[in-house]
Amino acid sequence: MAKGIVYVMTTAVTGLIKIGETGTANYRERMRNLENNGYANINNINKFFAIEVEDYQEKENLLKEVFKKQQVGTSELFALDKDLVKQLLLAFDGRVVFPENEEREQAFDIITQRREGTVLSKFMKFYKYAELKGKNESTIKAYIYALNSILSDEDMYNKDRVVALRSQYMSGGILEQDNKDRHMVYTSSLRLYEDFLSSQTN
Repeated sequence: MAKGIVYVMTTAVTGLIKIGETGTANYRERMRNLENNGYANINNINKFFAIEVEDYQEKENLLKEVFKKQQVGTSELFALDKDLVKQLLLAFDGRVVFPENEEREQAFDIITQRREGTVLSKFMKFYKYAELKGKNESTIKAYIYALNSILSDEDMYNKDRVVALRSQYMSGGILEQDNKDRHMVYTSSLRLYEDFLSSQTN
């Protein structure tokens, strides 16, 4: 498993951030180059958050998949709240590189409390719930991909909608052109998400 750094940088444009990855040995030089030279004609780029994780390229790809609707073309620029991305990254096991001396679990708790009630904080609660249920990281990532494509923002805490969708998938009414493996992931993720929603109301 390759270890490296996934980072988030702010830009001169409010609400526009850069998400990227680099090997640990190249991190300082990469930051210096971006801060001095900018990226894709965007200047005033500054470090905001960076974390060293296993399978860093896969985790960066996960971010791009989750936030693909906010991506600017094919660049590494995203029209996003920087705290949303930081919150997702803090859910991964890893070592916070920037800001220095920031503890991952403490930072996750602080940012989750600050963003209580937002879609992503609810999504992060599901991530933690799946971990507690013994799901491994690759399974949780597959569930995240599935839920991200199935549920709209309005569906995220609508249990009746989740139950109805799972029923449709179980009956094969939606996945006529999808394969069996995808069908299993979709139905399993919806079942676990239904359980998660029930736990939140108890």
